[in-house]
Amino acid sequence: MPDPGLSDAEKARIREEEHYRAQIRAELQEHPSTPKPRPSYWAGLLLNLVILGVGFMTIGEWGLGLLWLFAGGALSLMSGGTLWPVVVIVMLVHYNGTYVRKYGVVFGPKNIK
Repeated sequence: MPDPGLSDAEKARIREEEHYRAQIRAELQEHPSTPKPRPSYWAGLLLNLVILGVGFMTIGEWGLGLLWLFAGGALSLMSGGTLWPVVVIVMLVHYNGTYVRKYGVVFGPKNIK
């Protein structure tokens, strides 16, 4: 195949563009895009109090949210409402553990020894 006949100026411009693109790729690898902010812990907690399991859905745990919605609701209804406080407390403890495990945020006093 014959040489397309690029001039020296065109070859230099292509080399400069390739060098610039390599610099941009290196900078993007050093400074990745900013991560999404984590969802509000307190909004999820309050939603869990209003409707069982919805707070799990706000942190992206749809399976756990649906499990708490149906299983926790069924357990509370089957017990005639007497287990409702226990279900809510256990769900909130589970929500706290899931949030801490997923986002690495610990709530409470920081300097307890």
